[in-house]
Amino acid sequence: MLLLDRDNVEVGVDVKVLALAGTVAVFMSDRQNNTSSSISRNAATYLAQLAQRLSLHPVSTQFYRHVYHPQQGSMFGRFDIVWSDADLVSYKFVMLNNLDEGKRLQDWIVKATVVPITYGQTRNLAKPREISPAAGY
Repeated sequence: MLLLDRDNVEVGVDVKVLALAGTVAVFMSDRQNNTSSSISRNAATYLAQLAQRLSLHPVSTQFYRHVYHPQQGSMFGRFDIVWSDADLVSYKFVMLNNLDEGKRLQDWIVKATVVPITYGQTRNLAKPREISPAAGY
């Protein structure tokens, strides 16, 4: 997905949306060709864009960052976000440990359903469509 960083430069970020039991989860990963972590530097900007473009409901959506290390495998971090209506007010990023939180998340991922993202949404061309648990995802 192409997102604008805080300097208004287009950056490719891998995004996957999953849903299960009333919760929508958005996973972001830096692309391998990125020389440094654009997500860590631009998280607030990216989170707001994703919420707007994908018409995500803040109360039922959780945002995660996925990092893959060959020696350790997949690791996840969670963004704890404070929203005011559709505006991001603040966030805190917390790495999940792989023993309990990470394991529970990986179990959830296995059971969840992939929510399709349209080409227009990846390029900010589409009119927003609501992704919500009520929509059957």
